[in-house]
Amino acid sequence: MSELLTPQAIEAPTPPLLVNGGGAPPPVESHSTVMDRQNRLPRYVAGALLAGAAILTSNLAPQEHPKAEATPAFVIPPAHPLPERGQVVYPPINKAATDFAQDILHAPENPDIKHAEADLLQTVQQAEPLGPVRLDKRRFLTPFEKDIALFSVEQKVADEMGLTVHNPEPYLAPLRDDLYPQNGSQGQASLPFEVYFNAAKEYLHKFGISARVSNDTEELAFHQHSPTPEGLETPRAKESMFNIIRAFGRMPKEYVRDVAGTNEIILTAGSGPVAFTQSNDPHGHRKIWFNMSNLSTRPVVFHEIFHDADNAMGGGWEATDTGDTAYNAINTGATYGKHSNARTVTAFWREVHDKYVEKQDLRLKNNMSGACSVQAKLQNMKEQATTLSLADAYSRNNIVEDKAVIGANIPDQYGPVDMLDPTTPRIVRKFTLLYSRLAYYAPRVAFFFSKTSQRGDEQTIQTRETYFEPDCIIPVTGSK
Repeated sequence: MSELLTPQAIEAPTPPLLVNGGGAPPPVESHSTVMDRQNRLPRYVAGALLAGAAILTSNLAPQEHPKAEATPAFVIPPAHPLPERGQVVYPPINKAATDFAQDILHAPENPDIKHAEADLLQTVQQAEPLGPVRLDKRRFLTPFEKDIALFSVEQKVADEMGLTVHNPEPYLAPLRDDLYPQNGSQGQASLPFEVYFNAAKEYLHKFGISARVSNDTEELAFHQHSPTPEGLETPRAKESMFNIIRAFGRMPKEYVRDVAGTNEIILTAGSGPVAFTQSNDPHGHRKIWFNMSNLSTRPVVFHEIFHDADNAMGGGWEATDTGDTAYNAINTGATYGKHSNARTVTAFWREVHDKYVEKQDLRLKNNMSGACSVQAKLQNMKEQATTLSLADAYSRNNIVEDKAVIGANIPDQYGPVDMLDPTTPRIVRKFTLLYSRLAYYAPRVAFFFSKTSQRGDEQTIQTRETYFEPDCIIPVTGSK
């Protein structure tokens, strides 16, 4: 275990909470790409989502599933109070939190997730009659249907942990039908923005968060301004509200309010950033502004929420910036700033893919010498990946943005796959450090995110492994 993750504070012993499904299995072989985090969800049609509560979460058609192999129970460590504001150095965490984070992050995927998806797929298949249009039963779920299946698992884990989650489906369903009609064409977003905003406002209220449109009397950062009525009646603004609801549907109230402390969302417009937060308010108000001139995706929401969480766990803006020496020590010569040209993981995998394509092209042309030369470069690139410590170009801005890029993966159900890729061990260490901090202050929330995350599909894993396979051999020629 890295000394950067070694704790310094010692906790008082408390009765442990045992949760089945733990243990310390072998590390996850995670090979999903870090690229295109802002566009993880393809914009394709949601498909025939069934209406009514019977198919949402509680009444999915049960199936017989293979019994999962029994594993030892996790021990949930005690939670610690958040530090008081005004810290100048990020408070240390203890070994129990770090070990707990390591264990749950490297645990296998919760089998309930696949079971829930299989149950919902069976329900969908039974409800879709075959005919001239559909000659065979559907064999997959859309991303939105997977969200429905996943929420049934989230509700179960939340109940076990004593956490609060709110089903977003009743709020998303009418908006989804407007944005993603079932006829296969792009949605027209014909419903007025007020419908989208009211749905988001009502849903966010369940988390104790208010939502409003900024007014002309406010002084806004980044040269932003109050949106015009016409500026809100756009597919982009409406889809942003849809994505905000969908993002909050992934997070327990205890993460949003008790850890991050986010309490207000304000809509703006202009040419500035997609979103920004005010975590350093002297009164403790943590507001997030979303720019309706741009598209806010789920990762954008996760990013801004983590800014608030990071600020709360650090005890103030100064601690999360210059005072986070443990995080900054993981960087290897990577400098922050607008002129930084530090190599990123996103660029790395793009280069690896291009080199792999070049190698395959040479092999097809029977140029084995050239293919082997490229293969040697791929192996060298894999060795260089051990020094990479910045995830993407946005990470170059400063340490605060770098942490939010990494931390946004905590609530993302696919995030651990990206962040735990052993090819880039410094990203693994950064993610584990941030996750360990959450496990220190809110261990049940940390367990929830891990227990409801998805570990990636086999095809993606095989593709990533293929990039570095030493399969290039120059045939031996000459006399016998």
